[in-house]
Amino acid sequence: MVGDLIIGDLSVGDLIVGDLTVGDLMAGDLIAGDLIAGDLIAGDLIAGDIIVGDLTMGDLTVGDLIAGDLIVGDLIVGDVIVDDLIEGDLIAGDVIVVDIIVGDLISGDIIAGDLILGDIIAGDLILGDLFVGQLIMGDLILGDLIAVDLLAREIIAGDLIVGDLLVGDLIAGHLILGDLMATDLIVSDLR
Repeated sequence: MVGDLIIGDLSVGDLIVGDLTVGDLMAGDLIAGDLIAGDLIAGDLIAGDIIVGDLTMGDLTVGDLIAGDLIVGDLIVGDVIVDDLIEGDLIAGDVIVVDIIVGDLISGDIIAGDLILGDIIAGDLILGDLFVGQLIMGDLILGDLIAVDLLAREIIAGDLIVGDLLVGDLIAGHLILGDLMATDLIVSDLR
């Protein structure tokens, strides 16, 4: 388990990464940054100090993800504890941690660590430092999450983008987090 973690009430299947002190969390909460939380209502967004994409994702229902500093070593997903794992073929629900090189990812995969990605399929959860050759944003649907340093041109509404971003056009519904204040979003076209 990575970092210091104190948990009150969390649903089965939560993914915990980083330093976090939490009282009660309900499914759908979005927690970003270094924080101490008491009671959070579903859907709340609390963003503190965000260091290269500290985040959680509200659309994961019974598999809510709470991340700290995204320096990923160990992941806890439900009753599964994963340390260092390298896989060639990935299927839905797999948890892949730390240094890997991935070609094609299947929907539902959780990828964490330093990645070199070829094709990303809708539903993938990507955490860590990304080096993306070609990311077809049209293939990402509501709930998809791309974290950390990312160069993007078009993002589909509902996507959760976290980290340092260079963004061309943003579509309504996006949640943009990173090393910035809420009022300091620098974009070309936000609508």
